[in-house]
Amino acid sequence: MPPSSSGHLALPSLLHVPCPGPPWSMLPPDQAGLAPSRDRVGSVNTVAQDPIALKIAATSVNVAPVQGSCARAGCSPSLPPGRSALPRRLSPPRDDHHPDSSAAAFCMHFPVCSRFSLALRCNFDETRLALEARNNALEKLQQSMLEKEQMLEQIQRSMQSAEEKRHASVSELSAKHRKQLESLEAQLAEVSAERTKASKTIQSLQMVLAEKDSKITGIEAASTGEAARLKATLEEIKGELTHLKDQHEKERQSWEAECESLREKLEALESARFRSEIESAKFRNQLESELSTQNQLLQNKDSDLISAKEEISRLESEFSAYKIRAHALLQRKDAELSAAQNSDVLKAHEEAIREAEKEVAAALEERDEAIQDLQVAQCRHSEEIEARDLGLAELDKKLKNVMKKLDYVTSQFLSEKESWEKKLASVEESWRLKCESMKGQSNGHVEDHLQKNLGEWTLKYEKLKEEHESFRDISDRMIEEKEREIAKLLNANKDLHHSLEAKAAVSPMEPKKDAVKPNFRTPPKCTNIGSISCPVKYFQRASK
Repeated sequence: MPPSSSGHLALPSLLHVPCPGPPWSMLPPDQAGLAPSRDRVGSVNTVAQDPIALKIAATSVNVAPVQGSCARAGCSPSLPPGRSALPRRLSPPRDDHHPDSSAAAFCMHFPVCSRFSLALRCNFDETRLALEARNNALEKLQQSMLEKEQMLEQIQRSMQSAEEKRHASVSELSAKHRKQLESLEAQLAEVSAERTKASKTIQSLQMVLAEKDSKITGIEAASTGEAARLKATLEEIKGELTHLKDQHEKERQSWEAECESLREKLEALESARFRSEIESAKFRNQLESELSTQNQLLQNKDSDLISAKEEISRLESEFSAYKIRAHALLQRKDAELSAAQNSDVLKAHEEAIREAEKEVAAALEERDEAIQDLQVAQCRHSEEIEARDLGLAELDKKLKNVMKKLDYVTSQFLSEKESWEKKLASVEESWRLKCESMKGQSNGHVEDHLQKNLGEWTLKYEKLKEEHESFRDISDRMIEEKEREIAKLLNANKDLHHSLEAKAAVSPMEPKKDAVKPNFRTPPKCTNIGSISCPVKYFQRASK
């Protein structure tokens, strides 16, 4: 209830409390003639039913002194020593010639009404300014929410662009793999054609060898010296063949060592990838646990705020009940004091009034304590909301770092894959050239050895092809796993966005709590009790 301009509180609750009867019904029999007639009582009742007249009467109780009000209301100036002047304040003037005495009383109290309207206008301006401040705060909060939503939309757009880039890179890699497979198949077809050609040449060479053997037998028969010379040349060719075998064995060992080192590097890369996956899973679990703990803390704080609001509403209801009871008690005590003449009874009533004032003061202290608790809870809640925003910002930064690490790992993996493919192509090209050189160096004496070497090279080629296929399967599997991780991170980001939208409903509650503050920040002085106790002091002076 806002204070009036004169420093006193308005008393609608006092005037609306039902009284046991009119105040002049408690007069003694010898003063019954001073009570108003039935038509005057009716006019008093009409004044009591009109809220404007009631407010004017209440303000006149707080402003005008007792003796002057009795003179203006039309009461007789000579009152008996135990008579109260307060009930006569609401009674119309005793005028039998003018029936509209209530209108006259209203006109007499018109200056008080103007002062009351000025007080109401001042209170209305104060509340309007407070509401404008709260509306400005609400607009600022809405603007900050819009900025956060725009930031989230920008993040989603960047993630979509990154995903499109990743899809484009995957499609390019698949096209490269297809081209390489086609080239390998073409090379295999060429090798098979060359093999058929080599078999045909071997058959022709065998025929040539048979012809040469026939010639050699003829030559041996003709000349033994020529046979000895041919034996010497054969021994020289055998020595060259052994030398070539040793060279080929050394080259084979070197290539096997290189393949072994490549395989070890591939295993090391796979172990590093597994370690990075384990670390990312641990980090993701840690982030999820932190999110769950923060959500639980927010729920606990929300429940604490709800309980604090309920406690404040309960205290307000108790305070209003205390106020109503105190006003009723004071009115009842005033009525009893107007009818009582014994000084002992007056003292008892004064003690009861003091007790009522103490109860009202205690209720006001409880209300102030509740207001302070509410302000402390609001400050704590704002600090917790700031801490939550900081935690969410840190989580966003961590998610961005994780995404950057994943992109770096995938790019590194793709670069290593391309380097391995280039090395494999170079190895295949070198072996193909060596095979062609060996075919060019082949002659009729080393056909069986060349056939064996060709079989070994084909086996090695098949092994290398199998290793390439296994490496490609591993790379495809790793790419699929990275895609799953990216999808999980996107889902986690969506969950974070939904949780932010759900928790954003807590912030609009703060202006409503702030709207209650102007009524409780400066508790009004309970001056109406002192204004009601003024007639009691008048009775004491009259009795003395």
